[in-house]
Amino acid sequence: MMHNIVRHIKIMLGFVLVLSLSGCSGKDNSTPPDEDDPPGGKGKIQFYLTRGDESKRFNHEAALSFRQGVTAGYPVIEIDTSQRFQEIEGFGAALTGSAAYLLHRKMDETARRNILNELFDPQQGIGLTYLRLTMGASDFSLNDYTYNDLRAGGTDFALEKFSLAEDREDVLPVLKDILRIAPGITLMGSPWSPPAWMKTNGSLKGGRLKPECYAVYSNYFVKYIQAMHDEGIAIDAVTVQNEPLHFTANYPCMEMQANEQLTFIKDNLGPAFSAA
Repeated sequence: MMHNIVRHIKIMLGFVLVLSLSGCSGKDNSTPPDEDDPPGGKGKIQFYLTRGDESKRFNHEAALSFRQGVTAGYPVIEIDTSQRFQEIEGFGAALTGSAAYLLHRKMDETARRNILNELFDPQQGIGLTYLRLTMGASDFSLNDYTYNDLRAGGTDFALEKFSLAEDREDVLPVLKDILRIAPGITLMGSPWSPPAWMKTNGSLKGGRLKPECYAVYSNYFVKYIQAMHDEGIAIDAVTVQNEPLHFTANYPCMEMQANEQLTFIKDNLGPAFSAA
């Protein structure tokens, strides 16, 4: 059910922010907010609810209140402020091709500015501090592509045809708008698939990375970071494969087991990054 909720929210906007309060079918207060329950009022928590059966779709519910006592039947979250564990680098979302398309081409400038301020401005909005970018197409893109697509049977080990052309349509303009609002935001790149010619099945869907393409795929990552730098965009982190164990989808994906990731990072990607 939670997967359906996440997917539903992604489809609506392309940004993902999910708060789970012990499942989806528990008690909820469906009374709509009123003047006595102002959003962001003192001691109030704004509450939006989406259900897996779509009976509620990001409904603004009555505000919740902090209470001194414990009400039977409700979950309790205890915070021990005397203990500190790992640090959190930031909270954020994903900028997908479809979200960028809607923001860039389907919204007017005022509406786009308002929603980006609500998402990324720490004073006017929630101040997201981390943003994941898709390296090539994801399951929420207008079409399937990478930065080095060739005709069937072709290869380009020198990456001479590497290009960010697809991202320049919508993703880069929206990303640059975001960076003007939040210049210090952390950016992470994640690929859904390498170019098809680098894969065992010659397709963006499924397959594995050919061992003889480990080196060129490492250079593909380097090219991506350099090309984004040329656009004035600094990539702070990468993952080597989105959902590496989910490789039977009908959208760009690839199997990449832990031992394959180990070899790729240790013997190829790490040295390529060091050399560059």
